[in-house]
Amino acid sequence: MNYAVSRYVRQMDSGLSSKDVEIDSFKRANNLLLNAGTVDERRSALRINYMMWSILTRGVDRTDNLLPDLLKKDLISLGGWVMNFSNAALNDSSDLQPLIDINRDMIDGLNQSKEVAQQKSERHDGVFGMAV
Repeated sequence: MNYAVSRYVRQMDSGLSSKDVEIDSFKRANNLLLNAGTVDERRSALRINYMMWSILTRGVDRTDNLLPDLLKKDLISLGGWVMNFSNAALNDSSDLQPLIDINRDMIDGLNQSKEVAQQKSERHDGVFGMAV
């Protein structure tokens, strides 16, 4: 198992929600992309960003994934673009800002989704989910 996947699995075992793990992963990738000062750091950041998006798109494409079909298609399409851009940026000096912006958008979307889920759970009481 590669390092990125093993780290993801360890975080899942830490008691964090899947959204928290995903938010943390996007933040870590952005931190690496933003602070890549050398060619080696840049390549490492791009590889990690690529692996993260590869894991995400494989998860989205699973038959047991409950996301709406349109959102799945959009995420897979976006993931393909990100992975292609990351690969191309390994061989040139492309600005990494588009990757950083997309990752920030993902963080924002996951945070909003998490807030909505928390609000819904706060409106329910007890095991049977009766509204209060």
